[in-house]
Amino acid sequence: MKLDELKLDANLMEDGAWFEYGGGLRFKIARVGNKLTQERFQKNTGLMALASRRRGGSTEKDDAAWRKIAADTIVRDWEGLEDSKGKVLKFTPKRCLDIFEDPETRHILGWVLDCAQEEEGYRKEIAEEALGN
Repeated sequence: MKLDELKLDANLMEDGAWFEYGGGLRFKIARVGNKLTQERFQKNTGLMALASRRRGGSTEKDDAAWRKIAADTIVRDWEGLEDSKGKVLKFTPKRCLDIFEDPETRHILGWVLDCAQEEEGYRKEIAEEALGN
């Protein structure tokens, strides 16, 4: 494997890469550890403890904090999301948080966090291919 194949694109990690959820729905997701997320953690030291507990299980309070962090700092956009009447739902962090808090759709948070940790979607070679370089 070439070293260049291991490189991640800094812009994609910060601004978000598109991930397909299915059914025409896709999310633009920034990498976990992006600057906005780091700033949020630095402003609230309680979030540092949350981050360390994430691997070993969590409480409802922890989950609520992660839902807010993901809606505000990780999900950057979406395409293809409609309400039950077919009206396009534009992305807002508040609407995203509502989805993460709804017991019937909160599973999407797990998928978002998995994507945000997945290196493949942020590889530099993928970004360059998309630009035709």
